[in-house]
Amino acid sequence: VWQADDTNAYILTNAHVIRGSQFVSVAFNDGRQVTGHVMGADEFSDVGLIRVPDTRATGLPMANPESLKPGQPVFAIGAPLGLSWSVTAGIISAVNRTEMDQNHPLMPFIQTDAAVNPGNSGGPLFDAEGRVVGINTQILSTSGTAFIGIALAIPIGYATSVGQVLKERGQLERGWMGVTAQTVTPDLAPSFPGARVGNAVVAGVDPKGPAASMLAPGDVVAGIDGKPFHGGAPELAWRGALAGPGHTIHLKVLKRHGADTGEPVTVAITLSDVPKANKDTVKAPAASEGTPLAGERLTPQQAEALHLKSTDPLPMMLTQLPAWARRAGLATGDVVLDVDGVEQPSDAEMRRALFGNGAAAFLIIRNGRQGFIAVPRQNP
Repeated sequence: VWQADDTNAYILTNAHVIRGSQFVSVAFNDGRQVTGHVMGADEFSDVGLIRVPDTRATGLPMANPESLKPGQPVFAIGAPLGLSWSVTAGIISAVNRTEMDQNHPLMPFIQTDAAVNPGNSGGPLFDAEGRVVGINTQILSTSGTAFIGIALAIPIGYATSVGQVLKERGQLERGWMGVTAQTVTPDLAPSFPGARVGNAVVAGVDPKGPAASMLAPGDVVAGIDGKPFHGGAPELAWRGALAGPGHTIHLKVLKRHGADTGEPVTVAITLSDVPKANKDTVKAPAASEGTPLAGERLTPQQAEALHLKSTDPLPMMLTQLPAWARRAGLATGDVVLDVDGVEQPSDAEMRRALFGNGAAAFLIIRNGRQGFIAVPRQNP
């Protein structure tokens, strides 16, 4: 139970648990069984909300999401394989696991080794003080069903934010900035003046999106609506999604280019509806194992397929890489838009950027997605 008032209790669960249902049966641990009404379910976050006409239930205490640390003891409650009110114990293995689920790529999952099995979905994950830290949602397994020590939970802060929207509106109409971003890591931070680990660096801007004339790749978002934030790209995306279309958010931005380079400016962006995904791609050339790093300019047709602006020269596509550059994360077929602030660099400029100390920030497009990669420099 998330919230309760004089007439109703509100229960958070997974959207996939109540998918397709208007009414569900809710059993309490004192033996009562009542009919609950599904107020809404958001497939993108996998959060659902049920309203139960009950005056005896009380809301559970919620943990501070920012207090979660790896190694912290946690307890999962659910009905694994139909065994009601089962409790399992473990620890938080990791937080902010955004790479774990392609269906929910921006959800910063909590990873735990507390045993979770089919039937645990939608149940709470508690800390040692009895506060809810998350909603158990899925397991990662080689077989797909057998628990091997890796379970994921939706952080309670995200779940309650979605729940509040579902309670008020019945559905979550996500706001869209038209920006792709990534979290500033210790490797990337030195390449962006003023950036702190946990900020978000803009990797791409949709030319038809709300932020098209206000943000550019390499800009760093350091605050939202007057407050600093350290949740990186997931928090930036979720804050926009929860605000909804038509809402204006104010971002504190450290510009990478222009007169305000490295200085904070405030940018107001009015969000729009999320457009349909565009899946255009460009086929990479056959890889060469030779060195040194080299590339070839995109053709106008390739640039158009990637929805890139017409520039002179056009960006380079990497055609061969030394082994150490591949280990750092670059790949043949990557389209390089920028290296350390140099736009549309030549292969010679890319090679020069890779020698010295520290790391070079490559802004690339791969499989239709745009982002930065920090590539460690080599000493000549």
